Amino acid sequence: MLSVCFVSEGKPTDVFINLDVMDIDEIAEERMEYSMQFYVNEYWKDTRLNISNGKHFQIPKEILKSIWTPDIIFENSKGGWVYQLAVPNIIVKTHLYGYLHRFTRYNMKIACSMFLQNFPMDTQRCFLSIASLANDDTKMLLKWVDERSEEETLEKIHDLYLGNVHPLKYHVTNATTSKYKQEWPIGTFTTLQANFTFVRHLSSHIFNSYIPSGLVVMLSFLSFWLNVRSVPARVALGLTSLLTLSTQASQVRSHLPPINYLTAIDVWLFSCILQVFLSLVEFATVYSLYSRKVGRLHLSIAIFGDTLGKGIRINVNFKSDLKVTFFELLNLILE
Repeated sequence: MLSVCFVSEGKPTDVFINLDVMDIDEIAEERMEYSMQFYVNEYWKDTRLNISNGKHFQIPKEILKSIWTPDIIFENSKGGWVYQLAVPNIIVKTHLYGYLHRFTRYNMKIACSMFLQNFPMDTQRCFLSIASLANDDTKMLLKWVDERSEEETLEKIHDLYLGNVHPLKYHVTNATTSKYKQEWPIGTFTTLQANFTFVRHLSSHIFNSYIPSGLVVMLSFLSFWLNVRSVPARVALGLTSLLTLSTQASQVRSHLPPINYLTAIDVWLFSCILQVFLSLVEFATVYSLYSRKVGRLHLSIAIFGDTLGKGIRINVNFKSDLKVTFFELLNLILE
């Protein structure tokens, strides 16, 4: 039957793979995934079919049901579909050197384990894994298209091609291919892997996070130039700055997965919050000392004699209604 994988003289069927990436439209840290639109080109030979070398023609759907096609799967896919707009975007046709060529267009969400310790100055490495569902290496052997023999490389096709790909929050700095073997109880399977390196754009975070939080800290430092008696103004300025930074930290965290470690921007925002908090502590300390220092207060001094012969005492009336004796006043001044 032609619908069964063909094995000739104990040799597996070689299936050559090529990926054409058309767009990477979303890289979502909060879901640990990225979305990609791409074409998969599969090339294989089936000597049971009489294919004229050098001629291209599309195989009708009725005949295609009786022909074996590779059973490739995407191991780290979280979901996706084959484009059906206008017509199903899947074609099988004959190709050069007697190959069959299956051409399929996918839109797929792919899992990617991201490490965000350096966020937003991070670099993420994601991949797409392609393997066979049921045919192990004794029946079907997956290879990248560049592994074809020299006499079959007249047509220049790369393993991995990136079109005009510009993700919103990243730029793609590198795209490579690799492969490895996996041992399972039912056999050994070859897995092809397309590797992508994404470097995050930092400019938006500089203008949306770093500069605003830095300005809030500088604004809180303006309280140092306010009169120490301006308690409502200084407290309101400090608390407003503290709440603003706390809100900003919550917004940044809302765009990240529930990770259990600190990121670079967490450290920055925590240092900003700490500085604003210390400015409030500084004000409380200064105001407490100010209340005790009589040299900075408006004093009204009443001198009267002690008729009981206990000496002259000076009562100092502060605006805060605090009363101290002369000797207590002397001790405060000498401190």
